[in-house]
Amino acid sequence: MPGYTVYGLTIASEIELPELVSASQDAGGSVAESLAVSIVVDPNDFSGRPASDAETIAWARPDDVCVRYPGLASYRVTSGRTIRVFVAEGADASLVRLFLLGPALAILLHQRKWLVLHASAVSINGRAAVFVGNKGYGKSTLAAALLARGHPLIADDLAPIDFSDPSRPVIHPGFPQLKIAPATAERLGHQSDSLSLLHSSLKKKALRAQGEFVSSPTPLFRIFVLAKGDDGVCQPLPPQQRFIELVRHSYVAPLLQSTGEAAAHFSQVAVLAASANVMELRRRWDLDDLPRTVGLVEEEMAKAASTPS
Repeated sequence: MPGYTVYGLTIASEIELPELVSASQDAGGSVAESLAVSIVVDPNDFSGRPASDAETIAWARPDDVCVRYPGLASYRVTSGRTIRVFVAEGADASLVRLFLLGPALAILLHQRKWLVLHASAVSINGRAAVFVGNKGYGKSTLAAALLARGHPLIADDLAPIDFSDPSRPVIHPGFPQLKIAPATAERLGHQSDSLSLLHSSLKKKALRAQGEFVSSPTPLFRIFVLAKGDDGVCQPLPPQQRFIELVRHSYVAPLLQSTGEAAAHFSQVAVLAASANVMELRRRWDLDDLPRTVGLVEEEMAKAASTPS
């Protein structure tokens, strides 16, 4: 099976995943066998749900979760090690991969006890700047603008925080691709027509970040919560609001009650909320404001660079 690396894991997959870094191309060295992940194709739909059932979560138990997308695919994620995939007849391969590398992979990372944020992240002076916000608030746009300024991409869409060392949480690199709108690509100097569509039903395109992508874990330094505002302000959030925002932007929050993992998840969130590393970043909602917003992020990261991460 083809081998890949993503989020510090080695993956053996029966489904080709051109978005990922090939294990043979990974310059970061070998990864422990204990971190191996398998993605296998199952010829039968194991979800046990009728094709007409629109429910996404077929079941959610500790270390065993099944999500399904009628007419496309079902994904069963177990023990943070295996993803079984049933692909419906005639399903679009790019959409199957999109959900595999999104929700299914997020569940697997969560099963490994990582805090998975719906976020984008870049490395600035060797430290991770993470952007969370509601859909359409510009997480990927800001990451792409910082990438254009020479700050390497860490991850887009999924930013899993590894607490193996509680005193030094880190983010492992995802894969070198951003989802951005054509207008954003043009503003940042890319030819939109040269970028590939993620899928014909989606407006965003795939921007590859080859050569500007980190290859090793990056210490978490700042989490920026994106908000609307003409004043262009970056300021710490009150502790209670930090907690609320981090819970709200946790990728797997809908599963926590069913899997009985809410207490452990909230404990991880509380660790981050107790620090001053969660900031509100207010910006105008137009591309002309991007340079000012990028400057605010760079200024905040530089201002705090002498403090412990």
